[in-house]
Amino acid sequence: MFVLTGMRAWVVQRFSAIVLLLVVPWLFISSPQINTMNYEEWRLWVSGGFNPPLIMGGFTALLFHLWVGIRDVLLDYVRHRLLRLLLLGSVAVLLFWLGLWLALILLRAL
Repeated sequence: MFVLTGMRAWVVQRFSAIVLLLVVPWLFISSPQINTMNYEEWRLWVSGGFNPPLIMGGFTALLFHLWVGIRDVLLDYVRHRLLRLLLLGSVAVLLFWLGLWLALILLRAL
């Protein structure tokens, strides 16, 4: 029998928070440079060095962090099962679409 304890969601949220704590300061340090770049300079910056895995890892962590938080709120406060299922499915599709959108942007920049 499978019991939902919430431990898996807790671990995912804590791990994603640690990744975000590492990536967000890097983005703030890089943002003054990004504001003065044209498209070609931005493309070289995105495709160079450790930037692609940092951007994708940070965005993936953000999507997982969002999923766990929104899922917990919906599970706690939406009582009607069909509405909850519809909302959870909509959030999952939206977050998946956002991840795919970023992946395509990064692939085009490489």
